[in-house]
Amino acid sequence: MLKHAFALIFTMILCGLKAQDAAEIRGVISNPTGEKVTLSKVEFANGKRTVRILDSAALDSQGRFVLRPVLDKLTTANFSDGNEVFEILLAPGDDMEMSLNTRYFDETLDFQGKGAEKNNALVSLYLIDEAFTTQLLSQLDLEEPDTTKMFLAYEKHSESFSALIRDYMEALPDFAAHGEKKLELEERKAVQLKNYVRNEIVFRKKIRALEGKQAIDFKGVNLDGDTVRLSEYKGKTIVVDFWATWCGPCKAEFPAYKELEEEYGEDVHFVSVGVFCDQKAWHKMATDEGFGNNMYLSKALEPQIGEYLVNFIPRYLVIDKDFKLLDAHAPRPSSGELQAFFGNN
Repeated sequence: MLKHAFALIFTMILCGLKAQDAAEIRGVISNPTGEKVTLSKVEFANGKRTVRILDSAALDSQGRFVLRPVLDKLTTANFSDGNEVFEILLAPGDDMEMSLNTRYFDETLDFQGKGAEKNNALVSLYLIDEAFTTQLLSQLDLEEPDTTKMFLAYEKHSESFSALIRDYMEALPDFAAHGEKKLELEERKAVQLKNYVRNEIVFRKKIRALEGKQAIDFKGVNLDGDTVRLSEYKGKTIVVDFWATWCGPCKAEFPAYKELEEEYGEDVHFVSVGVFCDQKAWHKMATDEGFGNNMYLSKALEPQIGEYLVNFIPRYLVIDKDFKLLDAHAPRPSSGELQAFFGNN
């Protein structure tokens, strides 16, 4: 009898310890884009990168979910709803309510409950930095961007932004370790941003020089395995989408791309072009997504588009009905700006 009593007490202690190691996140997603949510953590061991799933949960009919990851310490994890990913800080014992609307993902993200403050700080930092960076990089659209002015503006922003990170570190003990990483990242970003701006100016000058000229009549294969050329779509405005199966930002644009295809497909050819990925994986994803016009460029065929400098994706081109290049670096479908080209038929 005594032995059983000790066993029961030991079991209760273990359960108590496990409960302390758990965190709980309850939430609701308005306009969900997927059927489940996932918490994951990127880990590095022996020079290899792996992704460990901490927990996942299906959304119910109202978009609600509950996640209960087991943790042994404060952890930086990635929360994904299928299309979007954002960082979240979790500690053993956290008990949070989370809400978001996928129409304005980060802007609507909100946390309440135990552990919420450090995550609302993360959201605040992201939105501030995103707004400033977007405004700063918009100056690249000018004919002659003033890089000196841009770099001075960034230095001023970085100083204030780093001070805000330190304020959060002082006010929120759980944020301190993550804040140190944010400060280190901010130092590296200053160098990265300057390199990006310089390279982007060179890239845009080269790519804009192609506009108004005949588009490259590159060829690939369609879903049936037949050879198809881009010029087969001549006679209407053409929107070309270069994408890959592994590209998260590419996939995030799919819903907006398909909406445009459904609305303007009678007057505009939307040509979905798979690049830099496995053909079988491309075939499955292109089929599942249901794009109207599909091409795949194998590694051997990719040099055809070398002049377009497709060094990053997603990337969009707009070609007029006479097969002349209108825009070699067109806006993304989600921007709402592509429609301005659709009156050229």
